[in-house]
This record gives sequence, C-alpha cells and structure tokens, in this order.
Amino acid sequence: MMTQAISRQFTESSAARSFNGSVNVLRAKSAGTPALLDAFTVTKPELNDMDINFEAPDRVSTGDTFSYTLDITNQSRFALNGTQAVLTMPDGVQFVSASGGSATIAGSDVIVTFGRLAQRDTHSVRITVKAASGPELHATAEIRSATALPVKACSVNTHVGK
Repeated sequence: MMTQAISRQFTESSAARSFNGSVNVLRAKSAGTPALLDAFTVTKPELNDMDINFEAPDRVSTGDTFSYTLDITNQSRFALNGTQAVLTMPDGVQFVSASGGSATIAGSDVIVTFGRLAQRDTHSVRITVKAASGPELHATAEIRSATALPVKACSVNTHVGK
C-alpha cells in the first residue's frame, strides 16, 4: 500500500490552551473517480390530505384571556417527524401559555414542537393569549415537519369589544 503524507498548518486557541503547529496525516493514495456526491436534492412531499381544525372565539373583550386551538389529524400516507404547529399571533395579543408540546416564541410566531405524528394520529395544540386591543384579531397557523412541505391552516378572526 502506497501512502502519501499531507501536512496542514493550523492554529487553535481557547481560553484554556493555545497551539500553533503542523500535523502530518497519512492516507492511502487513491486512483479513479471519487465516490462522494458533489450535490444532492431532497424532495419533500406535499400533503393535501391533512385535516387541520383551527379555532378561536368569535368575540372577546379587551383584557380577556382566550385560546387558539389546533386539532391536527395526519390523513397522509407519511408519518411526520419533528412536527411543529406555528401560530402567527396578531398584533393586539399577548402570549400567556401553550400546551401540546414544547413552545418557543420567535417574534410574533409561537412554535409548538410535538415530534412524531404517525399516519391517522391526531394531536391538539392550545395557545392561550390575552387580548390587549382590537377591533379585530387575525391569526394564521401552519403545520411544519422535517418530512413534508408546510401545510397552511385556514385563518381565524376574533372581534375585540370593550
């Protein structure tokens, strides 16, 4: 077996140590066409058969606490991994809590991650908010996963009175 030496210069530093030097790496000499791919494409399927029920009250008063509810049923032929319900909160609400998974707030989005949603499984997510102002609150939601393209739910409107 023939080998070839490769010398690389590098610098490593951290709060605990510092190192300047070179390292020799031995590897077998290769011939022929490389077996590694230079590029690849991942195609996620569209899910036209998700059943998403997105609900909110029709009317609330300023200062009321109310919930947005998403009931998601996976009617597709794919199990979904890393599944998230994403609610875009309208201006005029304040986030209170979320149930049905682990919640993260990113700007006006509440992202509730609940993991795997197998075929024909149903999962519910509830996001509780406080109505600060109105007159109308327009919220949108979508379901995302590592397995498939996002699926948008219909939007909901809540009227705010005094």
